[in-house]
Amino acid sequence: MEYKNILIIKMGALGDIIMSTPAFRAIKKSFPSAKITILTGRSVKDAVKGNPDIDRVIEVDDFVFFKGSLPAKLSMVSGLVRLFRAGRFDAAAIFHRDWRYALLAMLGGIPVRAGFERSAVAKPFLTRGVKISGRAHHSNQYLQVARLLGAVEDGLDADFFIE
Repeated sequence: MEYKNILIIKMGALGDIIMSTPAFRAIKKSFPSAKITILTGRSVKDAVKGNPDIDRVIEVDDFVFFKGSLPAKLSMVSGLVRLFRAGRFDAAAIFHRDWRYALLAMLGGIPVRAGFERSAVAKPFLTRGVKISGRAHHSNQYLQVARLLGAVEDGLDADFFIE
């Protein structure tokens, strides 16, 4: 399948962002004409801004997203749902184990949602899921999600670009 507009959801933790870069690269190389957008936290946005495999960065306030009040979180989520719907994404690669990220992508109207099938709760929100072994390196786990979209990896080298 050929995608035109792919969303990657990877909120934070600098090390996890860096370990995700082989999957970013695999997605971009496998779908070179697709626009690749990443949803990430403000605390790590600089780690993805200069990455040539990412075309657009949507940043959110990490503090509000993770520790904010319920009204603040609901406001942010409703804004993201509207943004996702307006962006008309073909697919989402969800690099989080928490089922709520898959729910967010589903509410955003994204038809293909690939991610970690960690629990029965996540299953209804994903269209393609992978069960992961706790022993697999995080880079390999993220690549497994990318493969669900049809991406072909080109190695495990991590990328870090500074603008």
